[in-house]
Amino acid sequence: MEGAKVLNCYNAGTITCGDTYSAGLVAEMKEGSALLNSQNDGLVHADSLVTIPFIKTAAAAGLVGNTGGKVLIANCVNQGNVKAGTEVAGIVARMADGTQLRNVINTGILHMGDSKSETGGIAATNRNIVAAKNTYYDAQLIFQGAVGNAPYSGVKGLNSSELLAGTVLEGLSTDTFDFSAGQLPVLKLFKDETATKALRSMYITLTAPEVSNEINSPATLTSAQGLTWKLAGKGFTINGTTLQPQSTAKPAQALLTATLGNFSREFELQRTHVPFSGAGTQQDPYKLNTYNDWKLLSQYTNRYGLRYSGKYFAMNNDVDCDSTDNFMPVAYNSANHFMGNIDGQNHTLKHIRIEYTDKNGDLPYENAGVIGTLGREGSISNMRINGRIRAYKYVGGLVGISYGNIDNCHNDGYVGSTNNTNTAGLICSAYAGKITNCTNRGQVIGNYNTVGGILSYGGLTVTVENCHNYGVVMAKDSVGDRYYGTVGGIVGNMSGTIRNCTNRGTVKGASSVGGVVGNGNYVDSCFNYSEININGSMVGGVAGRINGSITHCRNYAEVFGTNYTGGVVGDLSTNAKGSYLANYAKVHGTSKSYTGGVAGDLSSGSVLDSCANYAEVLGEGTNSGYVGGVTGGGNNNITLSRLVNYAPVTVTGGDKTYYVGGIAGACGGFINDCYNYGEVTNKSYGTGGIAGHGNGRANRCVNLGNVSTSYTGTSKYGNAGGIWGNSAINIYDCINYGNVTGSHYTGGILGYSTGSTKIARVYFSGTLTGVDEATTGAIVHVDASQSKVTVDSAYYNTDLAKGFPTNDADAARAIGLSSMNLTRALLGKAFDYHQNSLPTLKVFAANPDLNAASNILIFKDGENAESLRSSCRIERFDGVDVTVSPNLKIEGNKIYVVATKAKDPATITIKAPNYTRVYTVITDNGGNVVDGLDGAKTPASVRYFSLDGIEIANPAAGSTVIRITLYTDGTAATEKVIIR
Repeated sequence: MEGAKVLNCYNAGTITCGDTYSAGLVAEMKEGSALLNSQNDGLVHADSLVTIPFIKTAAAAGLVGNTGGKVLIANCVNQGNVKAGTEVAGIVARMADGTQLRNVINTGILHMGDSKSETGGIAATNRNIVAAKNTYYDAQLIFQGAVGNAPYSGVKGLNSSELLAGTVLEGLSTDTFDFSAGQLPVLKLFKDETATKALRSMYITLTAPEVSNEINSPATLTSAQGLTWKLAGKGFTINGTTLQPQSTAKPAQALLTATLGNFSREFELQRTHVPFSGAGTQQDPYKLNTYNDWKLLSQYTNRYGLRYSGKYFAMNNDVDCDSTDNFMPVAYNSANHFMGNIDGQNHTLKHIRIEYTDKNGDLPYENAGVIGTLGREGSISNMRINGRIRAYKYVGGLVGISYGNIDNCHNDGYVGSTNNTNTAGLICSAYAGKITNCTNRGQVIGNYNTVGGILSYGGLTVTVENCHNYGVVMAKDSVGDRYYGTVGGIVGNMSGTIRNCTNRGTVKGASSVGGVVGNGNYVDSCFNYSEININGSMVGGVAGRINGSITHCRNYAEVFGTNYTGGVVGDLSTNAKGSYLANYAKVHGTSKSYTGGVAGDLSSGSVLDSCANYAEVLGEGTNSGYVGGVTGGGNNNITLSRLVNYAPVTVTGGDKTYYVGGIAGACGGFINDCYNYGEVTNKSYGTGGIAGHGNGRANRCVNLGNVSTSYTGTSKYGNAGGIWGNSAINIYDCINYGNVTGSHYTGGILGYSTGSTKIARVYFSGTLTGVDEATTGAIVHVDASQSKVTVDSAYYNTDLAKGFPTNDADAARAIGLSSMNLTRALLGKAFDYHQNSLPTLKVFAANPDLNAASNILIFKDGENAESLRSSCRIERFDGVDVTVSPNLKIEGNKIYVVATKAKDPATITIKAPNYTRVYTVITDNGGNVVDGLDGAKTPASVRYFSLDGIEIANPAAGSTVIRITLYTDGTAATEKVIIR
């Protein structure tokens, strides 16, 4: 019942159930209910009462069968033993999200029929987040773990001696609990109950760290008046209060029963046996030097449930397996995880054969690998496998399920699933631990989704680091050519972290495909060097899709995809972030939308920061819209910052390939501090130097690439704009140096406004070509019906954008200035001003490429590029080289004519690391000497000095200096001159 409370309740009777939810106190707790100050001392037993066999019974626990929602279990104890076929637990069998455990103890013993099932000293299974505090159980008698065969936060497993010590457990109050030496802790409220007194007095103390199914040392039995101990089975004898192990040729099992009055408690025990040479220590490990050694390890873990916690194994040589024998994985589908440490010492397990593909057979058909389940204490290192490993589903070459650490392990063989999901070269599923320094060079063929070269699925706490794929990894139907999704060269689906991994192999799938990871969460410093060619969506050189963050990753091979295709990542999902990413190879969008040099699609709230694209981005399909040099973009609340594109963006599909940009195909959000070098070419509308489309805001962006579209249709959505193609957009503090070409709805900054738009503090220094007078603006075209467009401090260079047709309304929104006057345009605090160049953005002050792009030639009155008679000025920026043809001479920021003939063509080349511009001028001095230089001679160098002899690199105009000219013929001239 929802909201109900069970308070101060006690059970000592036997509870028997024929199916599920057997419990000592409450079968099922609903939302808002609570179990408080209660204790169970009765046996909880699921049995075959009707038609369900015992092995199929499930979900039995000392206190609660199932919790459904937010419930509280506090100040409770279970002493009763619990028996069922599967899902057996001390406190709660199945815990739902929101369950809270406070001040809880379990000392009941668990008996489970199916060794594969989940179990735990506190809970068998839990869904999502369960909060536990001051919760305890006996970890020697319930060795599988606290919750679901694993440790759990807030739960502490104790040795039996700690529970019997009489010491108050941390966080528990003596007002509520009773602690007595030699007895188990119980609730003070029930300490005088007959069953309570009996059960707390009958217990066994094992030698730590031994557990009940791996006993090598004598154990101590509690003593009390009237308490008797009875032993059935082999491997032990009782001598007074001592349980004494006996020598055996194999593991031996015994049932130890304690009886006091009408109450009894059973303990299932096993005397262990060692079939290996060596001592199992790090200095003298057990030897796995033959195939028979490996078969014994399989037998001892599967038949006897040995976990080998704290034990060490080693291979001293390569092991040649019997390829005709079907090897049973170690700890195969077992709740008793393998906890040992295997060091292969760089040896190979050769020709291993594992085939468990029959879903309807008697043997397990999933979670296959050399090791079925590797526990949290377990590790495998320095080992190579080579063979053929297949199962129906959930297949890993080395490990089926891992909670431990795997280092320097390698797969060279074939790993495949025959009819279902999750396949990997080394580890199928990892829920904890680290996987480091591993490689796959084999074939990994999954017959369904989620395939990885190293790992198929990794949980949130898992780290994969320094791993590499050189093999073939694909999700493909064994019959026909159907491909499946979530495929990565390293990991198929990863909730944890991938770091410093590379792919050089072949990766194939249908969707969510990446060179490193198909669907990832946290990816750092990973690289792809192999072509990714997928007929599907969410395709990336490094990652198909990212749900968290991806940073410092690179792609060096071509990427092909139909939809959501990126050089580094195909899709950044909601609120995900990509940073410091770079792409160096062509990216092809072969069919539909969202193609980008770095990222294909950006979902709502996602962020892309400090990324660069260095290779051409192509939209090649008939519907290949949303194409960008860095990202295809997104329409909803995305943020793009510090992005740069160095390569062409070319869309050839047709007139439906709208929204194409040098940085983003579309940006519905913020785009800040970005710049584009590449030419942007489209056959449809919505084409821009920075972005093609999107209702957002652009701040401090620069376009250097030419923008053109051949679209001649009637759409009003803006053919081309130097910064933005179309939309209701705010554009502030931006520059366009690129030429813009379009038939209509074209502008130097914005092609067309579809709504409320603000443009301020911008300038355009390029040409407009092939434009329609009625729909063209030097800054933006606005229809007469539009009243929500404001333009302020928007300039264009009349030396370049001159003579083009425009209507009066658009002309009123643009201020035309010559190059010289544009150097002093009022653009605001975001800009730096220079004497001999156009204004530059302060945020890019150290960028030589953008400084070079701002350079213009400042001519004297009456002179221009068609008639340079004396000299012109140019700004000299750090990192920018200026060279001239032989008929010119550069001195500081001045370029002089030294030609001796009229109408002599000359060139001035401005070169930065990624930007080059060549000016062509016509010198026209009629053969006259200029500035006192000897026109008959060619100067080799010119130096200037002040009148008191101090050399001056760039003398100011109007100053009087001494000029020393050294000519190429070896002569020199010293003159006093006035700098013009």
